[in-house]
Formats: sequence, C-alpha cells, structure tokens
Amino acid sequence: MLQTFRRELSAFFSSITLNQPLLPDYSMNQQDLGSRYGPVFEWVTSFLNKADKQNSRAAAIMHLGAAEELMRHFQVLGFMGSSSTDTTSETIIMLLHRVISSVQRHMVMADITPLFMHKLQVFYQSRICFSAETSALKNSLCVRSWEDVLLVSVLKGQNVSGVRKDKGKKDVLIETISVVLLRTELLQRQCRYREVCRYLRVVLTDNPKL
Repeated sequence: MLQTFRRELSAFFSSITLNQPLLPDYSMNQQDLGSRYGPVFEWVTSFLNKADKQNSRAAAIMHLGAAEELMRHFQVLGFMGSSSTDTTSETIIMLLHRVISSVQRHMVMADITPLFMHKLQVFYQSRICFSAETSALKNSLCVRSWEDVLLVSVLKGQNVSGVRKDKGKKDVLIETISVVLLRTELLQRQCRYREVCRYLRVVLTDNPKL
C-alpha cells in the first residue's frame, strides 16, 4: 500500500511540474497554488485516512512513510520557507502535525515494543526532511516507552521527584502535553488511578497549566 502511495504521489508531482519551471513561481497567488497542489494534499489525506484503519504497527509505518515522501517532494521544489507560499507551507505543516499525533497515539496507547518504537523514532528523525518551519517538530516522537526505567519508577511510587541520575547524567521526566494526555487517558481507562496521580505530580510538560 505504501509503495502504491509513493508511485501515485510521484505521478501527481510529475504531472504538476510538467512544463513548469523547476523552482516554484513565487509570483503565483495563493488560489493558484492551492489549485495546483490541492490534488496532492487530497491524495495524502486520503492515504492517511486509510492508514488510520490499519493495525498500530502498519498505521505508524504508513504515516511516517507518507510524511517522508510529502516533505521530500516539497523540499525539492523549494516551497518550504517561502513567504509567498504561506498557505501551502501551512497545509504541509498541518499534515505533518496529523502524522505526529497519530504516531504518538500508537506509541502510547498500543502494544508497541520499545525496539519498534526506537525504529520509528530513528526513521522520523533521519529520513524526513525538516525545513526551518518544521525543525521544532524534529523531536516530537521522542516518546518514552512504558518500560522506561524512570517512568516505571515514578508510576510505582519509587521515584517522587521525576529525576534520575544514571552514570553522572540527569534524566528528567519531561513529556509533551499531548503525550501526557495520552498516558493519563490509558491509565484511567485501565483504572490505574494511583499511578495517574503519581505521574501527574512529577511529570514536567510544555503546558504550564498542567
């Protein structure tokens, strides 16, 4: 399914760029750009919708594969970073956020092994072309597995500070608000209320209201 997506996406870009300049035409208005690349975004969205119906491993792979191809094509075309293509860039970033959200959910909510999770993280950081606008998202999949030593010790009540020193290095339990919400959702679903309280007392996040 992913191979078919790659072929079709390449075909979309080939048909769009046929008889077009290699570099984007920055004089084009937003409506023209939207008309030109609308089918690409529709195709990617359709593929992500199909990916959402797969099992967790397949869905994560499909989402990251789609992100890799989309970012690569637009990076080659030079659209990311152009002030005159704000709408196009925003759409790309929106789709990347959707991929991140989906993969994060599978990492936390599904029965994914730490090894497979690590492979997903390596792929995301090494294979996806991050532009200046998306560089802040590069660490978005740095999610701790449920078997993480610090996380386990906090959930068991053995660590009440959320800080662990290992070989002179300080490890602090810091997670994005999206991951915090996913963890609390799963723990509550499993009626592990004491662990929810222990976790929320010590975890640090990017949301100051937590």
